[in-house]
Amino acid sequence: TTQAIELINTASSAADISGWYIDDSGGQTYYTIPPETSIPASGCAVFSAQLYLNKSSSDTVRLFTSDRPPTDT
Repeated sequence: TTQAIELINTASSAADISGWYIDDSGGQTYYTIPPETSIPASGCAVFSAQLYLNKSSSDTVRLFTSDRPPTDT
């Protein structure tokens, strides 16, 4: 099932999030943000994909930089 996540940039400059990762708390699968993706200052971006967020209980979404994927120990 496709799910959507909205990321908001509250900074006064654009944020390059190319190659960053969206993950749920404790998930085994994560979403990689496509290359050349940035969020403008005070803007937002919506990602729709198979994000595997937990539907039966509350879940926490985590954002990781491209340097450290969620599986990195």
